[in-house]
Amino acid sequence: DDGQRATELKKKISVACSGKARLTLEQKVQIIQLHTTTHAQKGESAAKLAERFGVQPRQIRRICTPANAEKIRGEVATGVDMTKRKMAREDKHPELIRELLQWIETMRLKFRDSH
Repeated sequence: DDGQRATELKKKISVACSGKARLTLEQKVQIIQLHTTTHAQKGESAAKLAERFGVQPRQIRRICTPANAEKIRGEVATGVDMTKRKMAREDKHPELIRELLQWIETMRLKFRDSH
């Protein structure tokens, strides 16, 4: 069926265009655990982990930096769905976002009251 072929083609293009595999939080936590436990024992390297997860070694090293590892653990501690969430982004302008959300809610209430 054409719809199914189109969907499959979009997936292939998306993967080809992204240039890198997208890891879920669950996979990132697993990488951190494998890297820290095996790294201390001179076991599995970033290169071997990268091959296992289909990413570049620099991505493994970036995930396992102390700052990023802590950020990922903090995200997991909030109880997010680790199988779906891929990136943990901090708002660059949290005050602006808060004010914008308040404005949107105010406009909704005004619109609802006028109709």
